[in-house]
Amino acid sequence: MWVDGLENRQLLSAVTPESTLASTAVVVDFNAQSIQSYNGSSQDVAGNAVSQNSGTELYQYGNNWKKTAFNYTVTANTVIEFDYKSTSEGEIHGIGFDTDDVLSPETFFQLYGSQNNWGIQSGIEQYDTSAGSWKHYTINVGDFFSGQFNYLTFGMDHDISSPNGNSTFANVTIYEDTTDTGGDTGGDTGGDTTTGEINFNDYAVNSYDPNQDITKSFAISNGGAQLSVSGNTWKQVFINYNITADTILEFDFASTQEGEVQGIGFDNDLALSGDKFFKVFGTQSWGIQDFDTYTTAQGTVHYTIPVGQYFTGLVQYMVLGNDHDVSSPNANAAFSNVKLYEPSTGGDTGGDTGGDTGDSTTTTIDINFDNYSINAFDTLKQTNNGTSLVSGNGTTLNLAGNVWRYINLPTAVTSDTVIELDFYSETKGEVHGIGLDNDQSSSADLFYKFFGTQTWGIQTYDNYDLGDGWVHYTITLNDIPAGNYQYLVFGNDHDVNSPTATSRFANVQIIQPGDGSTGDTGGDTGGDTGGDTGGSTLPTVPDEPTDHSIFDFSSLTLQSYASQDVNGTATVLNNGQVLALEGNTWKKLDLATTIDSYTTLVFDFYSDSLGEVHGIGFDTDDYLGSDMFFQIDGTQTFGIQNYATYTTADGWTHYEIQVAQHFTGNVNYVIFGMDHDVATPTGTSYFANVQLYQNTPTSGGSSGNPGYPIDAPAAPTGLLPINFESVNVTSYGGSAQDVTSIKWILDNGQTLYVAGNGWKKIDFAYNIIDSTVLEFDFRSAAEGEVHGIGFDIDDIVTPDTFFQVFGTQAWGQYIVDDYEYADGVDGWVHYSIPVGSYFTGVTSYLTFGMDNDISLPISESYFANVAVYNTAPPVDVSDPPTADTDLEIIDFDTADLTDYDPSQQGNGVTAIEYGGTTLHLAGNTWQKVALPHNVNPYTILEFDYFGKVEGEVTGIGFDTNNDFDPDNDDAKFFQIDGTQTYGIQDFATYTTGDGWTHYQIPVGQFYTGYSAYLLFANDHDIPGANSEVYYANVSLYDDIPSDFTSTYNSQYGYGLVDAAAAVADVLGTDVPAQPYYGQSGQLALNTINAPEAWAAGVTGQGVVVAIIDTGVNINHTDLDGNIWINTGEIAGDGIDNDGNGYIDDVNGYNFVNDNADVADTNGHGTLVSGIVAAENNGNGAIGVAYDALIMPVRVLDGFGGGDFYSVLDGIYYAVDNGADVINLSLTFNGGHPYLQTALQYAQDRGVVVVMASGNDGDSEPLYPAQYATSTGIAVGGITSSGYLTSWTNRAGSATKDYVVVPGNDIYTTSLGGGFATVGASSFATPLVSGVAALLKAANPSLSATQIESLITQNANPYEVFL
Repeated sequence: MWVDGLENRQLLSAVTPESTLASTAVVVDFNAQSIQSYNGSSQDVAGNAVSQNSGTELYQYGNNWKKTAFNYTVTANTVIEFDYKSTSEGEIHGIGFDTDDVLSPETFFQLYGSQNNWGIQSGIEQYDTSAGSWKHYTINVGDFFSGQFNYLTFGMDHDISSPNGNSTFANVTIYEDTTDTGGDTGGDTGGDTTTGEINFNDYAVNSYDPNQDITKSFAISNGGAQLSVSGNTWKQVFINYNITADTILEFDFASTQEGEVQGIGFDNDLALSGDKFFKVFGTQSWGIQDFDTYTTAQGTVHYTIPVGQYFTGLVQYMVLGNDHDVSSPNANAAFSNVKLYEPSTGGDTGGDTGGDTGDSTTTTIDINFDNYSINAFDTLKQTNNGTSLVSGNGTTLNLAGNVWRYINLPTAVTSDTVIELDFYSETKGEVHGIGLDNDQSSSADLFYKFFGTQTWGIQTYDNYDLGDGWVHYTITLNDIPAGNYQYLVFGNDHDVNSPTATSRFANVQIIQPGDGSTGDTGGDTGGDTGGDTGGSTLPTVPDEPTDHSIFDFSSLTLQSYASQDVNGTATVLNNGQVLALEGNTWKKLDLATTIDSYTTLVFDFYSDSLGEVHGIGFDTDDYLGSDMFFQIDGTQTFGIQNYATYTTADGWTHYEIQVAQHFTGNVNYVIFGMDHDVATPTGTSYFANVQLYQNTPTSGGSSGNPGYPIDAPAAPTGLLPINFESVNVTSYGGSAQDVTSIKWILDNGQTLYVAGNGWKKIDFAYNIIDSTVLEFDFRSAAEGEVHGIGFDIDDIVTPDTFFQVFGTQAWGQYIVDDYEYADGVDGWVHYSIPVGSYFTGVTSYLTFGMDNDISLPISESYFANVAVYNTAPPVDVSDPPTADTDLEIIDFDTADLTDYDPSQQGNGVTAIEYGGTTLHLAGNTWQKVALPHNVNPYTILEFDYFGKVEGEVTGIGFDTNNDFDPDNDDAKFFQIDGTQTYGIQDFATYTTGDGWTHYQIPVGQFYTGYSAYLLFANDHDIPGANSEVYYANVSLYDDIPSDFTSTYNSQYGYGLVDAAAAVADVLGTDVPAQPYYGQSGQLALNTINAPEAWAAGVTGQGVVVAIIDTGVNINHTDLDGNIWINTGEIAGDGIDNDGNGYIDDVNGYNFVNDNADVADTNGHGTLVSGIVAAENNGNGAIGVAYDALIMPVRVLDGFGGGDFYSVLDGIYYAVDNGADVINLSLTFNGGHPYLQTALQYAQDRGVVVVMASGNDGDSEPLYPAQYATSTGIAVGGITSSGYLTSWTNRAGSATKDYVVVPGNDIYTTSLGGGFATVGASSFATPLVSGVAALLKAANPSLSATQIESLITQNANPYEVFL
C-alpha cells in the first residue's frame, strides 16, 4: 500500500551480459557504494534502487533519483561504458555526473523516456523497450564536458501517481582512453576554431520552453543559412558547445515587426532564462541589453558578440527568441549566417624551422604570455581601471576596460625589428595599440595606435574598425627613435567612468631579420642634450575686464587633477589674474555650478611652447574626460575641437565660449590642462581673466526677464491639463534639433519650460477628429526663430502638423498668432486651436518647439495648461433607474472599494453617489470591489450604465488578484464602451447619448471559476484624460433553475463543498460574504468559502484531527502550536502512564517502527497537516480549521509505503484517543472487511473519516473511499475553473458521500520548515477534513453522519463542470 495508490513493485530478475570492458577501467561495485538520494524529496519520491548480481548491477524502479560517491576528474579522454535494460518506460532514464545535490541536465545522459527535453541526448542512441534486451553503451564523456566531479548519478523519473518505470545498469565502468589515434599532430593550427556558419537544415529545430513557444511558427531558407520565426515563437537547436573567454557569436538579424523580446542566446535546459540571452530588439527589457539597438528601418544588421565576456562554460542549446505575448502576435525575426567560433590562435606553426645559422639568420621569438609577468604600465598617468586575461594557452592577451599592460622585452630591438601580431576588438575606446618603452611613462612617439576615438601615438597602422574581426599586423620599428627599450607595451585606453573598451593581442612575434653583419651596432649616443631653458618673458597681459568678476587664482585652491599632474609646475601671476602651467601638469578648481543655456566661459590664453594638449574645461569627478574639455592647442587631439586653432605665434588670444552649445548640467570642477607626456616636458599654458557667468539676453519680447519663472495662470474651469511631472519629456528630432536646450517642469507639473535651441516631445496616442481642440497658455521673454506646439507620429521634425505662435522665422504649416509679450498678464497668452479643422488622424506624440540655430541661443518658451480634447458637448447625467427590489445590489458606501492595480491609475477621480447605489468614475482610473464568487453557468451580472464622456475602455470584469494581466484577464472582462477594443465585445454597443442603459450579462456563459473582485473600468491613458462614466444598481447572483435539485451525480457526487453554507446551517443564521483572503496561493480556501466561516467565529477550536500518514514535522513554526498533546502521558519515561497500551505517546504514535517517534521522513503528512490546521500567525500558510489540533499517527514509511495492519491500528488509535476527525490521504487497490469494520468503528463513535478518492482518473474511487457508500466521506478534485481534474477518481455509480474541492495550487507547510504549493487527491482531502472540523467546532454534539450530511447537502453541484 502506497500513498495515493502507489503499488509495490516486484524486483525483476535480469540476465547480466558479460562485461568486455578494458581491464584498466574502474568498475563500479554497487555493493561497496552507498546508494544515496539525489536531489532530495523533490525528485527522489517513490520506489527504490537496489544492488544486484554481486554489486555489478543497479536496479531502479518507481520515481527516484540516486547518486553514489565518485570523485573523478573527467578529461577529454574520459569514457563511460555500461549495459542498460528497461522493461517499463518512465519519463526520464539515464546516467550522469555531478558535483552537488542539484539536478544538472548539462552533465546527464538521457537514454530513454517519454520526455525528451532534458539532459544530453544528441549523439546518444535512445533505448527501445520493444527490444526487451540489454543494450551496451560507450559514451565519450569528454566530448560533452570535463572537470572534477563528486558523484555518479542515476535517474529514474516518473512523476505520476503510480510510477512503474524501471532501469537496470550493469558493468558500469569509467576509464581514460589514451589510445594513440595516429597521424601527425603538427602543421597548421591557425585560423578560427569554429563550428562554421550554422546550417539549420543539419539541426533539429525544436521548441524552447513549451510555455513560451506558443505560435511555433518557423521556416528555414537560404539553403539552411537562415531561420525565420514569427508570432510568439521560441526555438532551440542542440549545439553542446563550450563557451570560452574568447568565444564569438556572429549573425545577421532582420525584422519588419517589433515584438517584446527578439534575440539569440544559450541555455542548458528548456526553461526560460535571460542570463545568457542577447536581446537585439523588442519593447520589453529582458536578457542582456548591450546589443539592443535594432530598429526596423535598418533592414539587415550584422552583430558580432563577444559571448565569452558575459559567461563561459558548456551550453547545450542555442536559443532563438521572438517573444510577443499578445492575443494576436505578429512579430517576426530572421537570423541568418549564424556563426559561433573561437578567434584565431595562430598561423602555420608547422614546417621547417631550420635553415642557415650564418650571418643572415632571422631570429623569431614567439611570445607566450603564460611565461611572462603581466604588469600594470604607467600607474601615475593611466588609471588601469580594467582587467587583463591570458587565454589560448598563452597565445592571447585580453584587455578590457581602461587598462595598460607591459611585459619585459625578451630581446633587444632595432629599427629593423619586426613585430607581428593579430588584433581584435569588440568595443571601441580612445586608444588601442602596442608600443615600446623604457621608463614606465606613456610616450606617444613610441606607441603604434591601431584603433580608437583619440588621435595619439604613431598613426601608421591606425586602420582598424569595428566589425573587422581579427586583423594581422606586421610592424617595422623604423618609426620609433633608436634606443635601449626594456618593455613591450599593450594599450587599451578608455578614460571614462564606466570603461567598456576591449583589445585582444594574439600570436605576438618579435622578428629580427639578419643582414649578414655581426659588427658594431653601437655609435655615439652622447651629445649635447642640454641648452638654456630659461629667459622667457611673458607678454603684457590683457586688461582685466569690468563686466563680470574674474577668477582670482591667488585666493583659490588649485588641486591635482585625474592623476595627470605628473611632471610640471603651476604658478599664479599678476596678483591672481594669471594661472601659468609649465611641463606636464593638470589642475582643477572646486566650482559646483549648473551649466545652462546662458552659461558663458570667457578667458585670455597664451603659450610660447607647444605641448600635446592645452585647454580648459569642466568635470563632475576626478577622472580624465574629454566630453567637457575645450582644447586650445597641442600636437594631440583631445576633447572639444571647436577652439583648437591657437598657434604659439598668436600671442594672447581672447576666447568666449557658449558652453551650453556643447553640454549642459551640473559640474563640480573647472579644469586647466597642460599635457606633455615626454621625459622632459616643456609645454606652457597661460590662462588670464577667466570668467564664468550667465549671459542675460536683451532680445525677445518687449519686456520681461528670460529664465525668470512667472507663475502660470490657473487652468480654465473644467479643463484637465497635462501634468508634465507624470509624463516623460524626451528629445524630439534627435541631436540635429534638440541641440543645446534646457528643460524645466514648473508649477507642480502645470508648465513646461524649454530654453536655448531644443525640441521636446511626450508620448501622446490620440485620435484627432473634427472636433478636437488644443488649449494652452504661452509665454516668452526671449524670441528665437520658431516657438510652438504640434503633433507627430515619429521622431522626425515636421512642419505639417505644427502650430507656430512666435519667432523670427516663418515655419510650420499653421502660424496661428504673432505672439507679443505685452499681449497678456505677465506675458501669458491663452490659445485655443481647433486642431480638427486643420487635420485629423492618429498621432503618437505632442511636440514642443524652441528653435534658435545660432551660436548663443538665448530664447525661451513656457507652455502651461496644455490640454487636448474633443468639443462634442457632454451629455447631462440624469438620476439612475430604480433597482429591482428582488436584487441584492452593491452598496458602494459599505463595500470594500479600492484602486485596482497601480498601473491602471492615472488622473482619475472616484465618487459614490445616490445613496451608495452608484459608482461615478472620471479621468483615468480602475476600481475594484471585493466580492468573492464562484462563477458558474448560472451566474448573472446586472447593472445600469451611463456614459457621459467616452474614453478608451469602460466595462466590468472579474479577477482573482490586484494585477492587471491584459493577455489573460481579457476573457473575464465585459467591455461596454470606448475607442479601443479590450475583452468580451458582445455588450460593447453603448454610444454616448444612449443615456442610462440596463445590462443583464450571463457571465457563466463566457467564464467560470473563482473570482475575488469585481472590476469597474474607466480607462483613458492620455494626458488630460476626461472620460466620465457611472455604474449603478450592480448585482451579481446565481440564477439557479427552479427545477434544479441537489442530487447525487456519478461524476462529482454532491458537488463543491461550501463551508460557509454548512456552518450557516449549523448556526441557524446567515454568514455574510467576505473579501478575498490572502494572495493567489489561498485560492482553495476562498473557493470553499472558509473565510466566511472564520468571520462567524468558527475556526476549529477544541477539535482534534488525526493525520494518519507518514508522520508530521511537529516543530514546523506553522504547526507547532497546534499539535495534539496526550496529557495523560509523561514524555520519555518509558512507561505507559495513561494505560492506553502505547508507551510515551505524548504527540501520537508511530505504527511503522512501533514507537512514539511521529517525525515525518517523507513530507507527505506535513503537507496534509498544514492544509487542515496551519496556524493563523501571519506567517506562510493557513489551515481551513486553523485552531484545531493535529494528532500525528504514522503508518507509512519514508518512501510512502506501509503495512495494511498499521493503517488499521492507526484508525483504532485515533478513535480511542480522542480524535474527532480522521484524514486518510492514502489508497488501496482493494477493500477488506477489517478495513470496513474499522471505519464503522469510527463512525459509531462520532468520528468523521475523510478519504482520498485516488489519482487514477477512474470512474470509481479507490479504497477506503469506496466505502463512502456507508461510512465516511470521499473527496475528489477540481481545477481553478471548476472542472473535474483529469486525475481525480470519479464518484461512481453507487451513491456515496462524495464531494469535490480544489485539487491544485494548494499552499501548505512542507517538511523542511518552509512552504509548498501542491496538488493531488491527497491534498484535496484535508480541505474537507478541515471543513468537518469547523462543523464539529460549531456544534460539538453533531454525530459523524450529521456532519457528513451537512457537507454533502450544502455542496453546490452547479459549480462543478464536466
